[in-house]
Amino acid sequence: DRVFVHALNTVKKIPKTGASRPPPSDRLRLYGLYKQAMEGDVDGVMERPAAGAGLSGDELQREKDKWDAWNAQSGLGKTEAKRRYIEALVETMHRYATTPDAKELVAELEFVWNQIKNNSPSASSSKGSDQFVGRRFTQPTSGTEGPLRVLS
Repeated sequence: DRVFVHALNTVKKIPKTGASRPPPSDRLRLYGLYKQAMEGDVDGVMERPAAGAGLSGDELQREKDKWDAWNAQSGLGKTEAKRRYIEALVETMHRYATTPDAKELVAELEFVWNQIKNNSPSASSSKGSDQFVGRRFTQPTSGTEGPLRVLS
């Protein structure tokens, strides 16, 4: 949950970086995963938007697309939806983070995500953490690319 919140905060910062905006298909995928992570299945929450809902043609299509993106994640647990959201966000940001500020945001998010992504929700609290004992990691500096560097 901590990394998911970090990811949501990262999304809020992206427009300030001047990075190019991902295409609608990528944004819809993230939207569907976000809604699944926050609310679960769309069934029982809302009906698919239909004509006569007081929406113009373009607005109606956008709402249908959003509903379809959410419905595509149906059956996915909230925890798994959060994991997939973070992975999709990192992947998307790698493709569209064109400015140094945007690249720094994705490096920071990926740094946090890489520390916990291999821990499963059912894992014991100590499993997966032993690999980091006695090791220090450094995050790439702004304007550089590449994996984390092990210092010790």
